[in-house]
Amino acid sequence: MPEFLMSYLPADDEDDGGTPFPTEYPQWEIERIARFYCADKIARQEPVKICYISEQPHVVTGFLGTGPSEVTAYPILPLENVTESGAAELRKKGQFYIGKEVNCGSKKNPEIWVIVGPENTLTIAAAADLPDNQIEAKDDFTAVRCDECGRIEGGHAPTCSLSGVLTYENYLDYAQANNIKNPKSYARKMDLNRDPETDAKVREWLASRAAKALEATA
Repeated sequence: MPEFLMSYLPADDEDDGGTPFPTEYPQWEIERIARFYCADKIARQEPVKICYISEQPHVVTGFLGTGPSEVTAYPILPLENVTESGAAELRKKGQFYIGKEVNCGSKKNPEIWVIVGPENTLTIAAAADLPDNQIEAKDDFTAVRCDECGRIEGGHAPTCSLSGVLTYENYLDYAQANNIKNPKSYARKMDLNRDPETDAKVREWLASRAAKALEATA
């Protein structure tokens, strides 16, 4: 059995001390995640987009409400990590999505990933209870909010271009600009591995590109 599948075996009575995956997020983050809904594309075996939630790759299979107020998502891993036999073991669990292979590339250049689960139901985080004397102060709040990700006071979501966290798109741009073979595959591997040496090179290239773009508009 592939090593990663050991995490899906029945747990012992002892608590393994692992950190549970966060399931409550601000409204704006739930709305962002819902935009990656792809259950219909999975059913039609069409390419889907990866949604990164707390920096982990997922596919989004459902949402509730027009807000929405709830989203359903499943963690995924590249097929090369899971293996065909590992995917088959997952499918034996009898759950509709678990073990299913999805194309996270394109029709011409497929990138096969496997839905490994478990199912995550994500909801809107409850607002903190405020004393009556703080409600009006909250209404007058004027902190600067990022137009892209919605976070305040200089904070940014991991997927925001202003966060300093490298994204799949950053790795892909770097790979294409430097004529690296199979740029999409390279970008996905780098996005998962987060190698410090490679990240330093990508950041240096991005800074150089930004500087050239600024010079061009001067």
